[in-house]
Amino acid sequence: ISLHQQDWQDSSYIAMNGVYESAVLNALETYPQLESIVICTDNDEGGIDAADRLGDILAENGFTNVSREYPINKDFNEDLKAMNGIEPLPAVPHKRLEMFNRIVGNRTFRPHDISHTVDILETVMRRDDYLYAAEAALSASAQLSKVFSEPKDAEKLFEILKNKMIAEYRAYADKGKLNTKLDDLQRAIRDVSAELRNTTACTTDRIRELAKNLYDTAVLAFKCQTELLLNEAPDEIITETEEEQPWTEISM
Repeated sequence: ISLHQQDWQDSSYIAMNGVYESAVLNALETYPQLESIVICTDNDEGGIDAADRLGDILAENGFTNVSREYPINKDFNEDLKAMNGIEPLPAVPHKRLEMFNRIVGNRTFRPHDISHTVDILETVMRRDDYLYAAEAALSASAQLSKVFSEPKDAEKLFEILKNKMIAEYRAYADKGKLNTKLDDLQRAIRDVSAELRNTTACTTDRIRELAKNLYDTAVLAFKCQTELLLNEAPDEIITETEEEQPWTEISM
């Protein structure tokens, strides 16, 4: 309120008691006339995860007009300190979230014959190359998506799918160990490879399902790469530095 004093009486304020959603849901049941919700949590890993989790819970409960107000520094008290000439504690980066977003954002569309996708995935997985597994799966998903989506441009669809992946990623739900994630990825690749080898009639519904499964496989591969890099340097701000490798080396 001290930071946003104008018309503050027009809003209702709910103390979240930490990051527990029950206080928010109870208040919304008590005051159903509220039209919009602004989540105000700390600008650190815990606060970012809490905001994402609460936003998802609110959406599941039918509340769609939800936004978030970010403090510039670690929290709003630190912003007040800065306004009054006191050195504030800075915001704390969410390393997992930033790493995942950077990895996905840096990927490039790699067009290839869909019939070769299985060979590409198997080749890169033998090298533990999760980035190229992700690129292969997501590129194949984009190429298949042309059948039922707009635009009819696989490269543009690839960018759309990347943005969708970044928007939907939830770091709070991505806490498993690397070995578990690798098991999930290998299982997904086996399943999608079996689908790709199935030469029965390719209906639009089947192509749509295959594109979705390839997309989900790419998500798992990106999560594996994120976990791998975080395990290598858990206390550092990591910069992705993989060398660019010609796609022709792993295409058929």
